Amino acid sequence: AFADNEELARERDHRVRVAVSQARKRGYPLVITSRAHEALSALDANLLRLEPLSQEAAIEYIEEGHPLGDEPRVARVVETANVVEAPLYLQIARELHENGQLRAETLDTRSTDRVLLRMNLMQSWIEALTEGKLDRTARVPLNYVERRRTVIQLAALACCGLAHDSQEVSFKDLEKRGYEALMREARKQVEQLTDTTGREAATGRKPRGLSMSVAASNGARLGLVEPRTHGVRFRHSIMQAYLGSTVIGAALKAEAPDPHDPDPKPSFSAEAL
Repeated sequence: AFADNEELARERDHRVRVAVSQARKRGYPLVITSRAHEALSALDANLLRLEPLSQEAAIEYIEEGHPLGDEPRVARVVETANVVEAPLYLQIARELHENGQLRAETLDTRSTDRVLLRMNLMQSWIEALTEGKLDRTARVPLNYVERRRTVIQLAALACCGLAHDSQEVSFKDLEKRGYEALMREARKQVEQLTDTTGREAATGRKPRGLSMSVAASNGARLGLVEPRTHGVRFRHSIMQAYLGSTVIGAALKAEAPDPHDPDPKPSFSAEAL
């Protein structure tokens, strides 16, 4: 849990130590994984510090079972994107490599820095996901239009979650005042998708409009989110941030509230920033 001030931080640290101590006394088989933190000092427990993953091990993991004879390119991805610091990018690189999507024609790795290459990895993975080119989700019975519509709507939910600094987002959050521009952008992207693709290839039906509940269900099948009763929880904050970035520009351009309005709507820009 996050603590906003020193008093709360001390209380949290104390509760962590008490919980570990009680678990030890009662013989509970407890394993905790965490980054280095002051709350872990003076614990009544054995501590095992893990060494950072080496670049050689990362390359071996990405190429495991699928050596395509392009180790220099994989090494460039590992080094430039520094994937050993972020397991999600390591997994994405492995999945792209397994499915032949790490080649030069699908991923630009030259003249890029860490941030740009990570963004390219994420974009390539999302494109491969929507085009059904990843073995893990290729058999999910959703065509391209349905997958793209799912990603667009999850992007709106991701953006809403970013404004509240939360990976868990309720569908009702998007109904609150201040999110009109965000919803308009999502609806616009879905309509543009409809205009360029016509009818759904698998069903022959005209693509539907926005349905966050359907997007949540499809997103869970594609491994992007975990479904909740009235919303979703994004599996990775990095993925949430990337999806949100695809629509946040339009949301931040929302009109500023009228200073003379006695009941101004919430400013999404202020919350997001």
